[in-house]
Amino acid sequence: MFEPFFDQSMRPLQPTGIPDEAWATRFDEKSGATQVGRYDMRNFRFDPVMSAPMRFSSMQMWVDEAEGKLYVAYNAHLLRMTLPENERQSNALACTSNVSRQY
Repeated sequence: MFEPFFDQSMRPLQPTGIPDEAWATRFDEKSGATQVGRYDMRNFRFDPVMSAPMRFSSMQMWVDEAEGKLYVAYNAHLLRMTLPENERQSNALACTSNVSRQY
């Protein structure tokens, strides 16, 4: 799956804190919802973590991993959504282990 690579325009995809992984979106035509998830850039695999009943791209969103929030610029509004609880916990652990490897 190469969709997230084609979605990049004004900036690169936002890193998750795990090497070779970034936050990305994929629109599901069948459900009419945008899936937000982790994109493994090495294996070209998308793992959805949540969906929203609207269409937006990776360039319109920002994930605040520390707060467990997703921000989306949509129709001249800034929307805030909460990441699933299990995603926030795994995120915190991944970021902590990534920081400790750098030193």
